[in-house]
Amino acid sequence: MSKLQSYRAAVLLIALATVSTVGAQMPEGWKPPTRIAELSFDHEFARLGGRELRWGGTAGVQWARGSKHLSFRGRQDIVAQQTAAVRVSSSWKDGVGVNILMLQLGLRYTGLGASMNGWYIEAGSGIALSDGTTFDMNSTFNFASYVGFGFWVRDLPEFMFGFRVVHISNGNTDPPNRSMNLFQTIIGFTF
Repeated sequence: MSKLQSYRAAVLLIALATVSTVGAQMPEGWKPPTRIAELSFDHEFARLGGRELRWGGTAGVQWARGSKHLSFRGRQDIVAQQTAAVRVSSSWKDGVGVNILMLQLGLRYTGLGASMNGWYIEAGSGIALSDGTTFDMNSTFNFASYVGFGFWVRDLPEFMFGFRVVHISNGNTDPPNRSMNLFQTIIGFTF
C-alpha cells in the first residue's frame, strides 16, 4: 500500500467515525478530559493546494484545565479549557528527516449541547526546537502555531479523533523565513 493510499484510508476511517458520531449524545455527566495522549499521522504541504513534501508522525501529551474566564459568552453548554502540550514530531522525505520538540499553550472549546455534544475546536502556539534544518525549515529554533477540530467518540468517550493544521517557522528571526506546514490526522485517548 502506498503512502497516499494509507493516508486516504486513515482519512476514510475518521470520516466514517465522524458520520457515526454526528447527532450522538455523550454519556450523562461526561466532561472534557484534562489529560490526553495523542498520536498523529502527518502530511506536509507547501501551501494550501500545494503538492506533498514530506510525511511523518507526532506523539504528544496535552493537559487541560477549565477556565470560566474564557467562557464562550457565559454559555454553560460550551466548556472552555486552557491547554499545555508537549509534542515530538518526526518528518521525513526521501530518507532525510528532522525531529522537532514542540512546547505549546492553547485554548480548547468543547460542546456539551445537543447539536455539538463531544465536538471541540482548538488553537494555540509555542516554540519548536529541531535537531536539524531542512529546505522548508532553515532554523533549529522556531515557533509552532496550530488550529484544529475533532470529537470524542460517543461509545468510547475516552477516545477522540481530530484534525489539526500546524505552522512551524522562525518568525523571520533568521531570513529567509521558510516554513513547514503539517496537516495532522489525530487519535487521542485519556489517561
